[in-house]
Amino acid sequence: MVIRFTKNTPTHHTFYIRRSDGTEESASLETRSFMPHDLIHFAYESEAGCRQSFYGRLAAGTRIDSLSGMDALNAATPADAELMETERITGPLTSFLRGGMSAGDFMHALENMFTALQQPLPAHISPAFLTHLQARYHALIGQWQALPHHTPMELHWQD
Repeated sequence: MVIRFTKNTPTHHTFYIRRSDGTEESASLETRSFMPHDLIHFAYESEAGCRQSFYGRLAAGTRIDSLSGMDALNAATPADAELMETERITGPLTSFLRGGMSAGDFMHALENMFTALQQPLPAHISPAFLTHLQARYHALIGQWQALPHHTPMELHWQD
């Protein structure tokens, strides 16, 4: 799947996807909130090998609007376990990747959350994984910040 983020104005961008089957979708989004979040999801999901979370579901044909907001999370079923796990991780991951939390504090917060949920911490979450993920996110956000207006940033999702 091809993913394109295009800066339209200082406050908004276009999120566009073209799936392997040729179908396309796009949405105009507010940049300050959505851009870092979407790049965090891309970095995490691609590094963790997620195939049933946000980008994997988009690649499989799920519409953008059906994955947006709390409605998608509230409608989750047991078959949505990976999606829910990803959302639980990307929330605190935002603080870590944007510099508001140390790796140790992030690990501690995540361990506490998964303990409270009576679930094991995902095996791929480790200090080494976090270091790699942090480098990947910083490269992506740097690419976005250097991008001129009306020029797309293109990423590829492996279906």
